[in-house]
Amino acid sequence: MSNGDVTIMIPTYNQEAYLAQAIESCLMQDYEHLNVVVADDCSTDGTGSVASRYSGKSGISCHRNTTNIGRVANYANTLSKLVTTEWVVNLDGDDYYTDNTFISKAMSDIREAGRRGFSVVAHLGNHNLDVAGRHLPGAVVLESGSLCVSGKTYFREYPRAGQFAHMSCIYRADTARQSGGYDLDSVASDFHALMKVFLHGDVILGENQPGVWRIHGGNASQSNLRQKYLSAFSMYEDLARHAGTFFSTGELTRWKAEMRDGAYDDYILTACSAATGIGSVISLLKDFRFRRVFLDAIRLLAKRAFRTTATNSEQA
Repeated sequence: MSNGDVTIMIPTYNQEAYLAQAIESCLMQDYEHLNVVVADDCSTDGTGSVASRYSGKSGISCHRNTTNIGRVANYANTLSKLVTTEWVVNLDGDDYYTDNTFISKAMSDIREAGRRGFSVVAHLGNHNLDVAGRHLPGAVVLESGSLCVSGKTYFREYPRAGQFAHMSCIYRADTARQSGGYDLDSVASDFHALMKVFLHGDVILGENQPGVWRIHGGNASQSNLRQKYLSAFSMYEDLARHAGTFFSTGELTRWKAEMRDGAYDDYILTACSAATGIGSVISLLKDFRFRRVFLDAIRLLAKRAFRTTATNSEQA
């Protein structure tokens, strides 16, 4: 029987302005069997001083790397060397939780699923369950309304049913380590690591959005959007290789094509939202494809241009 201990790991680098809020949001969780591990990647600002204020408090441990090893390596090192509990969830040092029942409710789902014979490897929030349920054959509704389904089914149907955030995914630490953990140095290393975990058991999907992903200029996933989009292709190839023993070649070929289309749609809309001038628009046009998303992007740009023109007229 699972002992239910959970670690929130907080990898951080030069986030002194945000780290205290991240840690405080963990301390607000109402779950009893909880540890917090702060892993400072040799910050050059006051991040270490912020972490030291919490070091030694019940359930909190703080570690500082002797050299800067990078974002993904810090994830991997924290998971492999600092997490000792059965379950773990990652909260980046510039994000924070707003739902203090997030972990206790997720663990209640996991215990119920265990009693019903499921072998759960992850609990994921941020889903539209009405949409997900239509694409996940065999999904079972738990008392909370969450869905429990084979992780292989979730992996296969991700282009239609999937949607999760790193901070909302509680997963088995040993399963993650055994499947390679954070072994891809990519802006989407979290997605890559967790999708591998899902293949090795059942997953629970919830609707809750437990916290705030803070968007600012320092976000790894907000910089160089086009490179992120292009690098997703090699990531899907790697995931397909990992999933080769679970699916047929035909299934994986279709899955990769669907994932690439989804990545394109996400890239176009995100880049459109972030466009700041004619240069951004020209760059976007280089990736033109005959897909509906491009029409949506054109409408969005037109609305933004109209609002800008109207604002300038009012100020004149």
